[in-house]
Amino acid sequence: MEADRALVAPPSLEDNFVKKMAGDLYMHRISFPNDRVGALARWVYESPDRCPGIRLQYEAHHQFRRDKRSRTSASDIIDLIRTPAVPCVDFFITDKRMMGYCRQAAKAIHRTYPQLFGNLSALLASLD
Repeated sequence: MEADRALVAPPSLEDNFVKKMAGDLYMHRISFPNDRVGALARWVYESPDRCPGIRLQYEAHHQFRRDKRSRTSASDIIDLIRTPAVPCVDFFITDKRMMGYCRQAAKAIHRTYPQLFGNLSALLASLD
């Protein structure tokens, strides 16, 4: 995260998404023609509806990365790893700071995700 924050001229989010998608396909051992990865990634990036969890996680990661005042902790990484589940669940609890990044990310992709909560008390209050 610190290395990402130190970049003087980071790539565009869309160009970086292509690299992320290529890395994810490789990491998960998904066979896909190398010369078509860019087209696939750009197609996915065009619409948050195509892979909503991946897109929310990607945008939240970049919201977090942009906050140069924030220190990265192990719990931040755990929260980011869990973020793709948000569109698939009724309730998602994370700390208030990460919830803020997720809300900023959701706004950037024109989504609301009302199932995001910053603590259990907020979730319970919403059920009343």
